[in-house]
Amino acid sequence: MTKSADKKYLLWKIETTEGVDATPTVGANAILTRNLDASGLEGDQNVRQLDGQFAGSRPSVFKQIRKPFSFEVEIAGSGVSATTVPAWMALNRVCGFDAGVAGGSSVVQTPMNPWTCPSGTAWPMIDNLKVAALGSRGNATMTFEDDEVPIFSYDLGGFPPTGIVSEAALGALTFANQADPVLVSTANTTFTLGAYAAPLRRIVFNFGTKTEPRSLTGPADRMAMRNREMTAEALIEFPDLATKNYYTNMLARSTQAIQIIHGTVAGNIVQVDAARAEIGLITTPEEQGFLMAKIPMRLLPSAAGNDELIITSK
Repeated sequence: MTKSADKKYLLWKIETTEGVDATPTVGANAILTRNLDASGLEGDQNVRQLDGQFAGSRPSVFKQIRKPFSFEVEIAGSGVSATTVPAWMALNRVCGFDAGVAGGSSVVQTPMNPWTCPSGTAWPMIDNLKVAALGSRGNATMTFEDDEVPIFSYDLGGFPPTGIVSEAALGALTFANQADPVLVSTANTTFTLGAYAAPLRRIVFNFGTKTEPRSLTGPADRMAMRNREMTAEALIEFPDLATKNYYTNMLARSTQAIQIIHGTVAGNIVQVDAARAEIGLITTPEEQGFLMAKIPMRLLPSAAGNDELIITSK
């Protein structure tokens, strides 16, 4: 039968054992995505350089076949309660974050040492075609842009199972702990950079996780996470220098705190904090005749570490 490329969805579950299928289900592990792309394969092809008496290509073998995939998820709370873990926190775990710690009125997710971060099983489905990826890890960004739905953008990679693809009829989906989002706006969103409420066009947080496929004889191939370098870039309306001079901060190499609070209803509020943002070289683009400031930043940890970017659902 033909398959519809417009019928796409994702099942996702953290693995107990790295690279072993965690068997996500439609009832507990469905993720509401945008722009899911699991169409490709990557591999290292070893051409056998055989001698011969004729011209032409020589046969080859694959040293390793990998499964990259990407998608977006809307940024919103769980929609259940302030202490219910949103579905996207499970995705952030393979991008270098912990599972989230529930407190009296929130769930707080913080970075963890990348070499101890778990892996995940992804079942991207295209119609009834399952193109699974095991042992998945990768990177993500968060984008808050005026008059748009804020999004996580995930670029992950893992390894396909034996046979690469299969067919499955998995039944009806249940999307749990993913509330309807609200637009980034003056009514829904507050933003400060260095304690100044700058008029915001867009801010992008990049988790900066660095992953590489690793292969040794003996252990199974794995998607190894090496390190992270978190960054952010804000595009704001240029302020009067007497009000806020980011060039002074840039030259002094002093760090500035970033905070964005999005949403107004308990159970659907997401807050992002970066306490030590080091400002890079500022540029001044024009927008509709108004001067803007594009501010790149490196997000630094404290001496204790694992605290350069804190995500709170409340």
